[in-house]
Amino acid sequence: MNKLLFLIILSYLLFCFNSCTVVLKEKPVLSNNETKWAVIKSWDGEKNVDKVFLWSHPKKRGPKPYKVISPGTNVRIIKFESAAACIMLPDGTTAWIDDIFVK
Repeated sequence: MNKLLFLIILSYLLFCFNSCTVVLKEKPVLSNNETKWAVIKSWDGEKNVDKVFLWSHPKKRGPKPYKVISPGTNVRIIKFESAAACIMLPDGTTAWIDDIFVK
């Protein structure tokens, strides 16, 4: 019962914060000049989220220049920082995405 309640609360929190999952195709061991390819997915592993919000840097507060991408987009992970990652989009632009989970 407690496990079910925990999963329900966790699902609700993930939904509220519009988190996403970054599923790496390889183990996430990054050196300074190395990048990895990943696929943006929703937190439940399905491609059913309307948008993923990206912004310039997770430590900056105030207005954020949002960019919207769809789940299922192939991205390149450039750098990890806590629960955020700097990614490169298919058009070559880079952005920070927050609240990621690496499987």
